[in-house]
Amino acid sequence: ISPDINECSRDVFICDQRCVNTFGSYECACFTGYSIANNSTCTDVNECLAPGICGLYSVCVNTEGSFYCECDEGFVTDGEACIDFDECKNVLYLCARNATCDNTVGGFECQCLPGFVGDGITKCEYINECMYRTHTCTAVQNCVNYPGGYSCQCITGYEDVNGYCVDIDECRQVRGICGTNKTCTNSVGSYSCSCKTGFVVVASDQCIDIDECQENPDQCGNVAECRNTAGSYTCVCKDGYKINSVGICEDIDECSSDQNDCSGKTECVNTIGSFTCQCLDGYAKQNGGSFCEDIDECSTGAARCVLNAECSNEPGTYQCTCVEGYTGDGKLLCTNIDECALGLTGCHTNADCINTIGSYQCKCNAGYTGDGFTCEDINECVEPTKACLPNSECLNTVGSYSCTCKEGFQETGDQGFCENINECLLPDTCSTPPATKCVNLPGTYRCDCADGFALDNKGVCVDVDECAITDICIENAICSNTVGSYSCNCDSGFEGNPSLSCDGKNSIYCTRIFYIKILFLQQEFGKYIDECLLDQANCDKNAECTNLIGDFICSCKTGYEENPTTRVCEDLDECAVLPTKCLSDSVCINTVGSYECRCKDGYKGDGATGCVGENIDECSTQQPCAENGECTNSIGSYTCLCKEGYTGVGDIS
Repeated sequence: ISPDINECSRDVFICDQRCVNTFGSYECACFTGYSIANNSTCTDVNECLAPGICGLYSVCVNTEGSFYCECDEGFVTDGEACIDFDECKNVLYLCARNATCDNTVGGFECQCLPGFVGDGITKCEYINECMYRTHTCTAVQNCVNYPGGYSCQCITGYEDVNGYCVDIDECRQVRGICGTNKTCTNSVGSYSCSCKTGFVVVASDQCIDIDECQENPDQCGNVAECRNTAGSYTCVCKDGYKINSVGICEDIDECSSDQNDCSGKTECVNTIGSFTCQCLDGYAKQNGGSFCEDIDECSTGAARCVLNAECSNEPGTYQCTCVEGYTGDGKLLCTNIDECALGLTGCHTNADCINTIGSYQCKCNAGYTGDGFTCEDINECVEPTKACLPNSECLNTVGSYSCTCKEGFQETGDQGFCENINECLLPDTCSTPPATKCVNLPGTYRCDCADGFALDNKGVCVDVDECAITDICIENAICSNTVGSYSCNCDSGFEGNPSLSCDGKNSIYCTRIFYIKILFLQQEFGKYIDECLLDQANCDKNAECTNLIGDFICSCKTGYEENPTTRVCEDLDECAVLPTKCLSDSVCINTVGSYECRCKDGYKGDGATGCVGENIDECSTQQPCAENGECTNSIGSYTCLCKEGYTGVGDIS
């Protein structure tokens, strides 16, 4: 067997760090803290990459083949962990002088003491609050600084009272502090001495009396005499003067003290040492006389009365009185009184009050008559033809009236016209056929027996035997009675028209006989003829004829009315008596038998259905108002009013 070769001893550099011989070979190994690579090379292991390898407040530091844990700044190890290092306790002079050191976790803080300023580490300088005026002392206190603070002390002339500096009144505390004839005057924080009034200081600082009368002989003026006194002087008034409440000599006012002889219409005027007598206002000495006489300001023109005011002279003055209808003082203003608004009129209850310049008017309301102070109801029904339309009845009311259709008439709804009611058109009127018939009359109706019937003594319509009437038929004709009528036939041997002639006799004679018989029937049995048809009515040319049984009536046509005296149909002025269809912007113009509506000036249209305004400014184009009149334009018209201070109608016409 061959002996083992120890490669490790033969080549010491065969491995990087450690060589381990084995039988027939070797192995390379690394020291602790290293790892092997390529079975021969050793590289350092970075233990700091392992999490948590070092404790709190420390950092890991890798070394070749090992590592170590280093405490953070401000921390030290106790052999097992990093703990806070108390710099304030273990390091001297860490902070500046006049500063305090406060330990913190991992560090420390330096803070200057109160009364010092700086960063606390390098310096803490003394603060002089008194120098930098950061103190709280008042104006009457002195600031006294000391290290780390200051105090406030009262200045000279002040004393501390309950923490406040109060002024010391030296004049009060020390009596006679200034000496004789001097006055002590306290001031804020001090006092001063001065000579009393009437004294003056001399070189020896003494106060001696001043002789004011000697220094100033005119001290009391021309009306008083000066007399010196200790510390002052007095003024004694001369004759004619007296001293007043403030010690001044003043003139004696003879006017107020009744020491004058002024009388009558004069007033006393005081003068220096005397007085004069002057005429009172409103009086004067006339023509060089010595007596004061009244001035008539109204006649001389000296009075100052305004327009609408009257002047009245009074002794020594005058009065301005506003004329009736105006109010004011008469000298500055006289304004028109609105008697209507103030309720100062005597207008009747049923009258309107109209204010005018300087007065007022009372005008009775529509439907009343009178002077405005007394208003009585107008009985419009006294003249019914003017108040109500035909076929209507007038009912007077207080201040007005009303119109109602007469019985048998009804309102048409058109302007209040009343038209006749045709009762014959109503059901059950004269409803006993066949013997009755209805005859319509103005405002009523009548039930007549039908032709060929007549009332018996029981009031019943019975057949009339016309054949019983002598010669009802013409000569040579035979009468045959029928119900409600009869017939005429030519007798045997005759021929012709039984109404005209039989056997050819004179037709004129037969016709005359026929009409005579008709007239006889009308008179005897109520048979009637139509006078309107036979032109026997003689109605007015402007009337219509209405036939009645045994009679007729003449009624004026629409647009006409009957004259009660002449019985002639005259034109009806619809514009004056009827409510027309004319609009408010149109005027009604009467025509023969009718009327028409025309739009007012300044308007256009038919007047009945509409008028459109074409505003014409008459004020600028026509100048219709009189001088001293003012024109006011309106739609379709204008108004003229007199200017203030003028009266009249206003327009030229």
